[in-house]
Amino acid sequence: MVEAEKRLRVVLAGRRKALPPTSPDIAWALANLGEALIGQRRAKDAEPLLREALAIEQKALPEDSYEVGTASGLLGEALAGQKRFKDAEPLILRGANNLLASSRTTLF
Repeated sequence: MVEAEKRLRVVLAGRRKALPPTSPDIAWALANLGEALIGQRRAKDAEPLLREALAIEQKALPEDSYEVGTASGLLGEALAGQKRFKDAEPLILRGANNLLASSRTTLF
């Protein structure tokens, strides 16, 4: 996982250099890095990255999009990893609802 974190940080730095700060591609890199940190049990380190990813996604995409759902769910997971369950629950539920809704529209 540490190697993945290093590579994801390089990807994020490259995207920040090449793209505008509101690019969904930056949000994608932030979310992937945040997920890797959660996997390392570093939820507190993941939280600000995931908050930024969610903010970018919410500005760039529809609120009920798959990407907003993924970012919401990951942020909820980071908060739950810090035992902040009351804060985590609505984010996890929103993420699950978005993912379910998008799977219905993409499967059929």
